Amino acid sequence: RNYPHVHVPAASSHGTADRPPAERVGFRPEDVDAALAALDETFDIDREDIERLLRQVELQAMVRAQRTLLCRDIMSRDVISVPETATADEARKQLIDHNIRTLPVVGADGKLTGAVGLRELT
Repeated sequence: RNYPHVHVPAASSHGTADRPPAERVGFRPEDVDAALAALDETFDIDREDIERLLRQVELQAMVRAQRTLLCRDIMSRDVISVPETATADEARKQLIDHNIRTLPVVGADGKLTGAVGLRELT
């Protein structure tokens, strides 16, 4: 069976190009399709059916993954940062505007020199 779906990635709450963290790990839409195909039936959905489907989806995701989860699998790539010369107000604005907890601080060479959070800036 083919179970067509339309997958629209959730918008990043951080205003970056990265997929949301929940979409970086775990099951994917193709895992749901594989689970539905493996079960090969039409559902009159109730709690037991949903649980059975989700367990099958988890199985499909594990079969696909079959490897150790690495930091690179879930890390942000489109990173919001501030230069060492940024003011506390500028850093606070970035944290709030991008809804992030910690803001990397980079030197003139672009290398990480530290990190700040709202706690340090208040």
